Amino acid sequence: MLLTILVSIDTTPMQLVSPLLMEISTYFQSQFAPVTQGLVLAQQFQNTDILGNIQSGWTDFLQTGKAGTLAIGLVLGYMIRGITR
Repeated sequence: MLLTILVSIDTTPMQLVSPLLMEISTYFQSQFAPVTQGLVLAQQFQNTDILGNIQSGWTDFLQTGKAGTLAIGLVLGYMIRGITR
């Protein structure tokens, strides 16, 4: 039946399908536009010094007194645990 409709109309099948394909492509472009706008095509990396970051973090941990606070907390926690047993 579709073939007889296509034959009886004086147009080629591509002329019938082309507007449909254009409509479908417009629909998909509008649906995926937010996704493609945030697409990262290239990215720059910086050379990070991991051991240097660990060292500066450890130095900061010691200089700010957090290591002493940790030691005091462990001792007090152990003592309280011994008392409540």
